[in-house]
Amino acid sequence: TVVFDKTGTLTAGRPALRAASRLGPLGEDECLRLAAALEQSSSHPLALAFRDVAGPLPPACELDAHAGHGLEATVDGLRHRIGRRDFVAAIAGAADLPDAGLYLGRDGLWLARFEVEDPLRAGAAGAVSGLRGLGLEAVVASGDHAGSVAAAADAAGIGRWHARLAPADKVALLQSLARAGRHPVMVGDGVNDAPVLAGAPVSIAMGAGASLAQTS
Repeated sequence: TVVFDKTGTLTAGRPALRAASRLGPLGEDECLRLAAALEQSSSHPLALAFRDVAGPLPPACELDAHAGHGLEATVDGLRHRIGRRDFVAAIAGAADLPDAGLYLGRDGLWLARFEVEDPLRAGAAGAVSGLRGLGLEAVVASGDHAGSVAAAADAAGIGRWHARLAPADKVALLQSLARAGRHPVMVGDGVNDAPVLAGAPVSIAMGAGASLAQTS
């Protein structure tokens, strides 16, 4: 069984910002600058979607990356988070919002929702077809939301996928495959993939991926 990460592995790793929706009192441009300030030190491929935001960025300090969930930093004395809905909800509060998308919030306040798209890597479907011809099963294991993971898996010709997995969940998936008599191979590119790449019987790191993933 060959287990693929999605973002930067099956996809091209060149995400683009498709839409931004304000959820609070700040304007769209201010929300974009806040998001860019949090993402500018991140090595995750999604950070690339905010690299071309115009205007001066507010200084972000005490940056803390939560693998598989998002980023937290202090801006103007206030804690801000960007990432999964449940991750941001922990400081912004409960809200009836769709699971899909990337959210920005701060203490007690939702600020914005971003839609980011990353096209399938050229040749991904052909590579999966080739693996199938060798009698190998392909599986997607991603921390992204179900809709995005399902779409990428379908485009690549992969029928089995898992979404919203933290790094520890990916390790558990490989362990379950091994217990079932499979011989899992993990393919990944990002910092979040480092634990599962280190724990897999066989690991393949993308050449353009994070150095930590390659070391692991």
